[in-house]
Amino acid sequence: MVSTSGVYKIAYSDLKNLGLKNPENIRIYGNGGKMLPEIYSGYVPDDLNEIPVLMMTGADGVFNDGDYIIFYAEGPVTWSYDRKTSTYIHQKHAFSDKVTYFITSQPGGKRITNADVPVGNANVQVNTFDGLAYHEENLYNLIQSGRAWYGEEFNVQSSYNFPFSFPNLITTEPVNLSTEVVGRTASGSAFKFLPK
Repeated sequence: MVSTSGVYKIAYSDLKNLGLKNPENIRIYGNGGKMLPEIYSGYVPDDLNEIPVLMMTGADGVFNDGDYIIFYAEGPVTWSYDRKTSTYIHQKHAFSDKVTYFITSQPGGKRITNADVPVGNANVQVNTFDGLAYHEENLYNLIQSGRAWYGEEFNVQSSYNFPFSFPNLITTEPVNLSTEVVGRTASGSAFKFLPK
């Protein structure tokens, strides 16, 4: 089970400890952390997809003690680019904070090979990139029904500090902040977001 998207490593010894008799035949299955669409609008897989793995076998070329595999796993938060607003939008899985991947040992698994790795000199140098972060806690459901969950409650405590860390931030570039708040009051209310 994974809680964040990224490259994961599993050692040969870990696979043996899981009870796999032939770890060299490792196969990993999963569909990542995206939720199924609420309204059907295209292809939805009816089975688990196999995830390609890179076998790090060392100098002897045999998968054994001291070796490991690496693979990319998608966590429960996914990001997509919204062309209308020219921003990235995250979607947090509504029902789980972890994504399960299944491991089995059968011959013929998908492998990442040297042929999949581009060769030659790099012709693009990247010096800047968009940093993405979010704060979303599913703590309160106002009507005790449905998928509309909200985070911190502004009641007795009227302010919160949500720190984000972006090392080497380019301070001359704009920052986009997107929020979603809800309020219930008879006298009116307002929210202010202040940078520190």
